[in-house]
Parts: sequence; structure tokens; C-alpha cells
Amino acid sequence: MWSIIGGIVAVALGIWGLIGWWFDFLLVLKGAIPILAVLGGVVAVIAGASSVKEAKEAKKAEMAEKKEETPAPESSEEKP
Repeated sequence: MWSIIGGIVAVALGIWGLIGWWFDFLLVLKGAIPILAVLGGVVAVIAGASSVKEAKEAKKAEMAEKKEETPAPESSEEKP
């Protein structure tokens, strides 16, 4: 019960704060967006590089697996 009352109070204070400090909120938001864009871009680059690396390793493992599965061709000629 107390958590519901606390949540309602927090929402009311948040709305009151946004109304009272709207321009300050926008100023902080303007400053945060470029930083978040840079950090998001770095994370995307790292994730992409990791994905490419994993795909390359998987292809290499697949090629090695294929090489092991195919038997070496035996010659039909008998050696004396």
C-alpha cells in the first residue's frame, strides 16, 4: 500500500518538476543527446565488429569440419 502512495507522490512531484523546470529539462536533454549518440555509436561499432569476427570464426570452423569429413582420394592403382 505504501509503495503505491509513494509512487503516486513521485509521479506528482515529477510532473510538477517538469512543468516548473521545463526549459532546464530541455537544456539537459539537449546536452545529453549528443553524448548518448556517441556512446550508442561506439556500442554499435563494437557489436558489429564482434559479429563479423564471430562469423569469420564460424566459417573457418565450418571449412575445417568439411575438410575433416571428406576422405582423401585413394588411388586405384596397387603398389607392388
